[in-house]
Amino acid sequence: MKTDRKPIRTKIQNMVLAISIAALIIASAVGVISMIRIQNDSEKALISQMEQDLRNITTNKADLAQSELGLYSSYVENLAAYITGLYQNPSGYVSHDVPTPKKEDKGKLVIQRTLRDKNVLLKNIEKEIYLLGNVEQVWHNIIKSKKGLITVIYLGTESGLMVGYDDRPDLSAEDGGDVYYDYSKSAWYTKAKKAGRVCFTDVYMDIYERGLMITCTAPFYDADNNFAGVVGMDILISDLYKNIIELDLGENAYAFLVDNNGHIIDNVNNNKAKSIYDEAGMNKFVASEILAGKTGVSLAQGE
Repeated sequence: MKTDRKPIRTKIQNMVLAISIAALIIASAVGVISMIRIQNDSEKALISQMEQDLRNITTNKADLAQSELGLYSSYVENLAAYITGLYQNPSGYVSHDVPTPKKEDKGKLVIQRTLRDKNVLLKNIEKEIYLLGNVEQVWHNIIKSKKGLITVIYLGTESGLMVGYDDRPDLSAEDGGDVYYDYSKSAWYTKAKKAGRVCFTDVYMDIYERGLMITCTAPFYDADNNFAGVVGMDILISDLYKNIIELDLGENAYAFLVDNNGHIIDNVNNNKAKSIYDEAGMNKFVASEILAGKTGVSLAQGE
């Protein structure tokens, strides 16, 4: 009888053991599934939080850029209105001459004139020269107030006269007298003329290697409300650029700016040799969305 009971006990023990193991496996499976669900939920929460952080950052940086560039836009808009006022009421202003650039004025903020080409005769624009000389003091106050951020203010007229105000007249000075430069086909002139409002050029590197620049321009009009020319200012925006692209999302996060043609704006040399499509880790769809001017956050792995 003893021999008959032993197998039965063993079978029962094995059943209990099997049930226990099965229960352990089931419990473990539930635990793994729960951990996967928690992990997935955590990843979704992290991604959602990152998206919100990016939205907040880009919105704040866009507001910063809008505020900074909006200030320069208002300067240029007011200058255009002032110059239009000169044309509309010339008798209300005292005549001020605008001399040719002189090498000895290097380092001094001075007003100077340039002619579009040799077909522009001084006798035909003499009154206009003396009228536009009135901008000198206004331009001086603006440049001084921005402490070197505005490097030059200038205007070009349909009649062929260009008036500038900066501290490097020596660069264009000629021993023979008048200096010639055809500004009429320049982007800063043609863009504002066509748009009929305040415009900004693409970002470019300052020729004196002071940093990134942008030009803001606006059209002005004569007494008959006909287009008379464009006024503009060159603005140093390296600090603004730095503030825009700085991100605080960890060591692997980075940012860059692109122009309307998809060229990456480089704070070092801005040679525009690199396209947004060449950027490491850049998804082509996301690049296209950026160039299309669409807002939002897109998360995608590089191709």
